[in-house]
Amino acid sequence: MDIYKKIMVAVDISHEADIVLGKAINLSEKYNSEVVLVHVVVENSYNLAPVIDTQLEENLVGRAENFLKELASKYNINQNSTHVFVGSIKAEIHKFAIDNGIELIILGTHIPVAIEI
Repeated sequence: MDIYKKIMVAVDISHEADIVLGKAINLSEKYNSEVVLVHVVVENSYNLAPVIDTQLEENLVGRAENFLKELASKYNINQNSTHVFVGSIKAEIHKFAIDNGIELIILGTHIPVAIEI
């Protein structure tokens, strides 16, 4: 049963990401789907000096890339299926989903925040 060929799991950097990804893996096995991991670093939300903002953003991107690669390794997901973007969470997730034929989006976050997609 191949209802979902590509599942995007958009996560933050938290323990909950592991839990959410585990559930997504169960779905992917059921539907014989490819899993893609995504994290979005919110662009320029710190209102610090431009140099500090840039350094902070680079650090956050590096941390996210390492985190996703560790998750991918744990769940045998292709390392090329991990993506970190900088920008609006809504816009980046939506654009990636459209551009890559994503059929199911699973969001995982440890912060009770509403994201309209």
